[in-house]
Amino acid sequence: MLSRQLGAVGALIVLATGAQAGLVPSNLNSEREAAAGLVTAFQLRIEVPWEVAVLSYRTRDFTDRALRILAANTSPAALLAATNGQTFPCEISGTVNARLSRTLPRTLKLEWTACVFESGIRHSLTGPGEVVLPSDTFTPATVKSIRFGNSTREVVDVLTLLESAPDVPTTLTTFNIRMAGLVPMARESATDLFEGAFAYELSGRAYERAYFQRAGEGETLFAYEMSIAATNGYVSGFLDYGRRDDLRVSGKFDWWTREDASSQQPEYMNTSRIVADDLRLQTVWDAAAGTNKFSIDGRVNYTWPEGYQMNCNCGTTYSYVTKVPARQLPPYYDTDFYDAGKIVMNGTATAAFSVVGNPDEGQVLMHIDLDVRHVGNFDYEVEPYNLWSLQYFARCAE
Repeated sequence: MLSRQLGAVGALIVLATGAQAGLVPSNLNSEREAAAGLVTAFQLRIEVPWEVAVLSYRTRDFTDRALRILAANTSPAALLAATNGQTFPCEISGTVNARLSRTLPRTLKLEWTACVFESGIRHSLTGPGEVVLPSDTFTPATVKSIRFGNSTREVVDVLTLLESAPDVPTTLTTFNIRMAGLVPMARESATDLFEGAFAYELSGRAYERAYFQRAGEGETLFAYEMSIAATNGYVSGFLDYGRRDDLRVSGKFDWWTREDASSQQPEYMNTSRIVADDLRLQTVWDAAAGTNKFSIDGRVNYTWPEGYQMNCNCGTTYSYVTKVPARQLPPYYDTDFYDAGKIVMNGTATAAFSVVGNPDEGQVLMHIDLDVRHVGNFDYEVEPYNLWSLQYFARCAE
């Protein structure tokens, strides 16, 4: 449930479109456009870290697993002495071949061949990779760059559910990704996350194709596809999962998805685009308050996927400044439900958060005060887990 109290409405002013070069913020001329800016901020809180993780996590995960095989079976000196490199067995079957350059900085060339291992799911990895090491070590805290795939080949990962029947179709993922800069690689085990400071260029594409069944379609399998691509991306910040997640992003990030047509519905396709200019997203654990605080700063042009009922048909540019971090109300750590905070959008619209009701009795609503310069003041009261109902009032500026 979302209720609204309308304030006075002023005259509209001329719209301005955001351009990729310079990212000029769009003018927010109405309640609906300002509401869209606020909903977009919360969408970016989820989508940006997820897209960066899709491109960067498995790239490092698979590379780290190869480095662990090398560290357990050879040394940089021994690998340097091997004219054709060395080949090692993978966890279950298949191999990984490694060659180390004799020139500095050391470039480690990897070639996976049907390299099978398990990590909650069974992987079969094939393709080339390249790692620029900081020194003669297979256990680096950071590396200078990772190239997953090359100009003519992708890294292919075939995924199979554990203990699945032979006729269950596999999921195909492919990668052609480059990360260059300060790339963290240290973690306690092969199942841990990568934490610490980072700053690297990020470009390339990750693709996935899976199959599913639809109700009423019998045993027919339908394909689902998804890709995420980064162009001229640059990411930096610090990750300490659960305590401090600080992410700065620049560049273009494209998401695409498609599903096969069926007898009940046509082929489905959807896309989104993020063009960021030093966009900064922070989620920090406040031990004193016992909760998280979220802030968003910087400029971004965002094109919403169709079907989100945002009335958008083009990208809108936003400039965010967090005056007071938005504080999540315990116990709603997993949703956008805030009892304090103030975020300014495009210099003309300000959203302030508070709560009404009694949190101790579970009877509480988030109050959003949205002030739009030269337009009016608008108030919303939102139930927990229902912020997205605000999108029905939203319309992107064009």
